[in-house]
Amino acid sequence: MPFGVNEPKKEFNLILIVQLSLFGWIIFFTLDGTIFPGQHANEHPKSQTNEFPSLFIIVKGKVTAKLDGAEQVIPSGNAIFIPPGMKHEFINQTEEPVEFVLLMFGEGA
Repeated sequence: MPFGVNEPKKEFNLILIVQLSLFGWIIFFTLDGTIFPGQHANEHPKSQTNEFPSLFIIVKGKVTAKLDGAEQVIPSGNAIFIPPGMKHEFINQTEEPVEFVLLMFGEGA
C-alpha cells in the first residue's frame, strides 16, 4: 500500500506578516487550516509548547482542547489564548471537520 493512502487529509494555508513597530520588529505568523475527524493536532510532546504566545480561533465545528492537561470542548466562534510555555493539544472527536485560524506572534513565532 502506498505511503499516505490511509492518512487523514491535512489542509493548511500559511501567511507570514511582518510589521514594523516603534519597539522593533514584531512577527505575526498566521496559519489557517482544518482538523479532520479523528485528527489530533500537537500530539507529539515536542509540539505541545511554544516560547511565544498564540491565539487559536475556531471558525467552524467544535474541537476538544487539552490545555495544561485540562480538557474542554470549544465550539466555533470562540478563541483560545495560549501564553508562552502552556501545553496545548487539539483533538477533533466529532464527525465534522474543524476549521481554524492560528495566530502566533512575538519573538520566535
